[in-house]
Amino acid sequence: MSGPERTCIGCRRKAQSQDLVRWVAVPQDAGEQLTVALDLWSKAPGRGVWLCPLESCLGKATKRRAFGRGLDDPGLFVPDDGFLVTQLREGLRSRLLQRLALARRAGALVAGESRVSQAFKAGRGKLLILAQDLSDASRQKQETNADRKGVAVASPAMGGVELGKCVGREFAGILLVNGEPFASDLKRLSEQWNGLENEARR
Repeated sequence: MSGPERTCIGCRRKAQSQDLVRWVAVPQDAGEQLTVALDLWSKAPGRGVWLCPLESCLGKATKRRAFGRGLDDPGLFVPDDGFLVTQLREGLRSRLLQRLALARRAGALVAGESRVSQAFKAGRGKLLILAQDLSDASRQKQETNADRKGVAVASPAMGGVELGKCVGREFAGILLVNGEPFASDLKRLSEQWNGLENEARR
């Protein structure tokens, strides 16, 4: 999947829009002053700016006062970096889990080791998703099977309980996405989420 090219206002990297996140200016409380907010689905009307989904790029953008220039509002209120990072974390997490739930409702996802194994044998599967807290033995087995079938693997920094809530299970350590664009979307969102989480641990 491809999209229009945008430029991150933090690091100035050019990338396709789906690899970045969009920020817009919205009214602050009941006042006339506008404030920066994450446009989770990139659908808000009006001018927007784009950023890599990384804390470091948010920091560069605020330091360079790039939000006010990009949104053409010198008086724009820009929350502190911590508040913006919280918006970004919650937004990415929500988008990933919502997309996962939608894939399930569309019949494009199977959960559980036995069902995933059956799908592999039938030649189905485009993306294998493994929970962070899956055992090492199970992880190695599933990654080996996916490699043999030429299926991509994603392992978002989320546990099986959290993933399970999206697919109607108490624990979902092994998920297989069968259809597009769900597989591509979930792989990209997993990578973005992990990039943000990994940066926070440094």
